[in-house]
Amino acid sequence: MDIEEIKQFLVEAESKTYVAGKEGDVFKTELSLSLPREIVYEYPKVGFSKPDLRYIDRYFGGLKFAGQEVIFKNYDVPVWGRSYYGVISPTSDYTKEMILSLVKQGRSRFISNLWGGAAEWQSLVGNNFIFVIRFPNPNNASLGNFIYHEWIFPLCEYQDMDDECEEKVLFHRVCTGGIIE
Repeated sequence: MDIEEIKQFLVEAESKTYVAGKEGDVFKTELSLSLPREIVYEYPKVGFSKPDLRYIDRYFGGLKFAGQEVIFKNYDVPVWGRSYYGVISPTSDYTKEMILSLVKQGRSRFISNLWGGAAEWQSLVGNNFIFVIRFPNPNNASLGNFIYHEWIFPLCEYQDMDDECEEKVLFHRVCTGGIIE
């Protein structure tokens, strides 16, 4: 399957589900923490110009979470995947919803540029926060094979400009994955 086709579908799936604050076009389960929540997105089955692709994101947890995203061709053959683990800081200054809003703002600016081969990408979110994605090995910065970290920092901590700035990471997620053959 073509890498560019996977990238375009991933950008659309994330922008219509997670980044948009929606749970996808199919369903979400939230029975308990022991069962996964699931987001599913498919190209609308109208016309014949788009491939038969399905995106499924299954995840567990809340403030500490783990999950896996997979793209399937023909709706059932896995072609790409990303596994992740992350932590949202439970601080008194920031709510989980506010932190997730910042993450979504950062991701929405980033997803279409995700696989440009850069070692680090940064974006200001809100007025006082920075969203950072860093590839520890730029050779693993392609859609086909990757490991990276995502963070939300208070801007003053990241720039280390103010000694009084609390050293808090509001969000951290580690991702690894690539093409499945």
